[in-house]
Amino acid sequence: MILNARRTIARSLIAAASAALLALGFSGEAAAAYQYVWVYNSGGGTCVSNYSEVTTGTGGSYVSRAGAWNNGCSNNYYAAAGDLAVDTMPLWYDFGTSTWIVCFESGWFINLSAGQQVSITGSGLKYRCGVDKWYANNTGAYAYVNGSMHGGWYPSGNEWLAADGLAASKPPAEPKISAATAIRTGQVRIGSPTGPKATKAQLQPAPGRNAAGIPQALQVAVTVK
Repeated sequence: MILNARRTIARSLIAAASAALLALGFSGEAAAAYQYVWVYNSGGGTCVSNYSEVTTGTGGSYVSRAGAWNNGCSNNYYAAAGDLAVDTMPLWYDFGTSTWIVCFESGWFINLSAGQQVSITGSGLKYRCGVDKWYANNTGAYAYVNGSMHGGWYPSGNEWLAADGLAASKPPAEPKISAATAIRTGQVRIGSPTGPKATKAQLQPAPGRNAAGIPQALQVAVTVK
């Protein structure tokens, strides 16, 4: 299941969900793009959700969230401490080379207390990787279910981050290739359009393993709910 949107929304708060519909609530306006997907479905009613968002708010913000579900993937249950893991990896698009570029990786964070979800939030993308760019947020979300860690990576949609004072300006055409396709086909570089090509292991590191060769985030906020 995938929910995809770009609209005028606020920071999202997951209010309720069912196997067929995930309901979100918003407050405080900012242009944002998000994806909400199941990255694991046991076939027996246990699932892992991945929420990935990038927004124009506070100089370019991002949200990455992992959640654990049971009862036909309709009940967001409380996972034990250490059973949820989330990682965030914002990307930006270079029109000159039609390539997505890794801005940084946060590294993995787990829930230090029992919770239904663990989230990473951060801001200031413009200070790390610039403005007048399309951004997407690549999120890793895992949970310990059925005896091992299960989950996966998935990027958000694209959002244009304009320079200060130009928030109402019309952005150029969207990227020729989506972040998801670029990751799948190996068209992502690290740091700059001339940087090394990112490997699958770097773009989708396993839980607990930071991606070697990718700059780390300066500061992020981690919450458990």
